[in-house]
Amino acid sequence: MGLPDVPPGLERQADDALAAVAADVYTVQAVELTARGKYWQGLKSPATTPSNGDKGNHDGGRKPSDGRSWNAAGVSLPAKSVIAVEVHEYVGPSGVGYTVIGTIDVGQTVYQKAIHTGSETYRDGLLADWTDVTPEDVP
Repeated sequence: MGLPDVPPGLERQADDALAAVAADVYTVQAVELTARGKYWQGLKSPATTPSNGDKGNHDGGRKPSDGRSWNAAGVSLPAKSVIAVEVHEYVGPSGVGYTVIGTIDVGQTVYQKAIHTGSETYRDGLLADWTDVTPEDVP
């Protein structure tokens, strides 16, 4: 599907931002799994989804109540980005894995794209391109 290219170059900026964070997360997760027996989870940053190409301020100090922050885990977030990012880890019947999700708001439409690493291969195709995930109750 892809993002609307308004402003011009927005999809490229969003793709580059997600790929950069996912690459850093990949490096951290190899150590996490060995040291802790599970993958690390990253709370959405910035907390408010950036919209229309405006850059939101990342907060590397955000953390889940039972986990470590982006900074403490060793993940480098850019100071600002056109997307919000989050990391979800899982332990399932097929094994362990994690998904890095990018979110952006264009107009009144919310889009997400995900990069998956792990044993549940059905997740590989989910949100493989920027997909409209706008909740039904949003006008």
